Amino acid sequence: MKIWHIGVLTENLEKTLEAYGAIPGVNRDEWRTGEMTFGPEAMRVGEGGTLKFAMCAIGGVTYEFLEPLTESSYQYQELKKKGPGIHHIAYSCKDDMEEVLASLLAQGGRVVWEIQRREHVCYVELPGEGAILEIINLEL
Repeated sequence: MKIWHIGVLTENLEKTLEAYGAIPGVNRDEWRTGEMTFGPEAMRVGEGGTLKFAMCAIGGVTYEFLEPLTESSYQYQELKKKGPGIHHIAYSCKDDMEEVLASLLAQGGRVVWEIQRREHVCYVELPGEGAILEIINLEL
């Protein structure tokens, strides 16, 4: 298990990128941006939808900025409930995802969003913490 990125929800991706891009040493040209759509065929738990995203490294840490575009999506509902800011920490679990997921569930964790496409991605909410871990069967 290895940390992949810190996920940040934002109401306006462009404004967020402008703010982070103004930090000395941050090169916005190196950021990967686009849109992701998670249709109902990929969803196992929670509501899918479309997200604008940007991924970049700042100070050796990778960030994933997400602007949810679909009001019914899990991420949109989280943004409205908690406001903008850090949403999750993502971990790559290429060879042991099922073991990690079973361990989190055994500790009282709850899957709040899950997709299965080429990759298997779960957001797991930890009990009493309010923390969200994203686990994904991706090799970094």
